[in-house]
Amino acid sequence: MDAAIITAIGALITGIIGIVIAALTAHSAATKAELESLRKTITLLQTENQRLRERLDDLEEENGVLRDWAERLVRQIRGLGGEPERL
Repeated sequence: MDAAIITAIGALITGIIGIVIAALTAHSAATKAELESLRKTITLLQTENQRLRERLDDLEEENGVLRDWAERLVRQIRGLGGEPERL
């Protein structure tokens, strides 16, 4: 083979390898940015989840208080000889 052809083939191979490395590097950088974004999103969701759990606990406690009040009211109505309306 002619030296110019060998040089051209070598340059072509080197160019292709360079393009592959550049593509992989760009993909890796994008992947790192995506991972960081996902980590921030996960942290935000965990914080919001904890806030909602605390709110749910508060609502369940309030529901228990209201249920106790309603049961006492039903007993008072029955104690007076009445029958409470069904909801």
